[in-house]
Amino acid sequence: MKSHSTATMGWYNFYPENEKHPGNYLAKYQHTDDIHDMGSIAIKNDFSISFNGPDPKIYANSKGLQRNIALYRKYDDLRKAQYFSEEYREKIRASKWECHLKEKRGGKFVFVEKDYQKKKIYDLNSKTFNLNEFKNPFGQQTPFVRIEASLSSKGENPLLLLPLDESRDITEQTLKIKYPTNLNLAKHLALKVRVCGNNKENSAICIKLRNEGRHDVLMYVIETNFKGFRDFYLIETDNGDYQPKYPFDITNEGYHWAAFGAGFHNDKVQLVEVQTEGDMTGVKMSSIYAVEHSFDVLKNPTVKIGDSQVVFNCELKSTDFIEFDGKKAKIIDRYANETDIGFESNLKAPRGKFKAELTANSVNNLTPRAILTLGFTGKELK
Repeated sequence: MKSHSTATMGWYNFYPENEKHPGNYLAKYQHTDDIHDMGSIAIKNDFSISFNGPDPKIYANSKGLQRNIALYRKYDDLRKAQYFSEEYREKIRASKWECHLKEKRGGKFVFVEKDYQKKKIYDLNSKTFNLNEFKNPFGQQTPFVRIEASLSSKGENPLLLLPLDESRDITEQTLKIKYPTNLNLAKHLALKVRVCGNNKENSAICIKLRNEGRHDVLMYVIETNFKGFRDFYLIETDNGDYQPKYPFDITNEGYHWAAFGAGFHNDKVQLVEVQTEGDMTGVKMSSIYAVEHSFDVLKNPTVKIGDSQVVFNCELKSTDFIEFDGKKAKIIDRYANETDIGFESNLKAPRGKFKAELTANSVNNLTPRAILTLGFTGKELK
């Protein structure tokens, strides 16, 4: 902000698609709330942005790209027209929440405070995992709900990646291995591992896979703030999701592209390593195995908050997701095709801290896994 250069948010792909990998595995979906947040940043700081990958053929066939660019264009047109005064933009900058654009009657635009919280649930059938704490910073309301159905695994055909002794502390062992020839894990996208936590906050382990001669990296993070051993299937990557809380050497010799923008060749894995952050006293981990991944179908996913709940009358496939705004529910696939679904709801989120439970039945008798996002709406900025 103190330089004399043009202020820009850099290059951005508004809906990256990768046919080589399952949806939302490495190239993460760009949801509409992500675009709202970027548009807000652009307006309050008067930042421009460059569209990365402007291929007309891709744009014509991608509903996700069309949706997100049209949404961002609203912000960019208002920014360039200087629609909001400097005084109003200062209110956006001063807010500690995300601020999303809202169009009112008569074509007037204002910003509204928003807060989104995301939890990765390793097993929807387990009380250990499927009951998570959220905090509504605003008043009681029906929250926005997003349920992203993840890949799963039966743990079949394990391939040993990194041998470890789970009876010894993790810091006492060799946590890196380089293979003489590349490993082909194209059909083994799931990692299976047991971890003994030490119930310490702000500590975590990160399992990394790297390609030969490249800076590409896959990152899988487990926070160790629990007691005793837990079994984990790690499938979709955590690249960048825990920044800046845990550094984990994400730049890989200075290359941010490796963690945030590069692809990955699962058939050319050469290096596996484990990195740690925080207090690792008493943390133990089993050998790490790669196992075959599977697509699952979740039947009638349900979110409960206290005595209230929302039940979605549908079957949700891995890599598809549900969005619910309190009035309408829809399933969205990896290409952003939308299908309306039925639901039954009296869901309410109280102000302050509360616990939300997500349950669903696995049609394929797998371990049902998902990512649950709750969004809360605050006041209009005036």
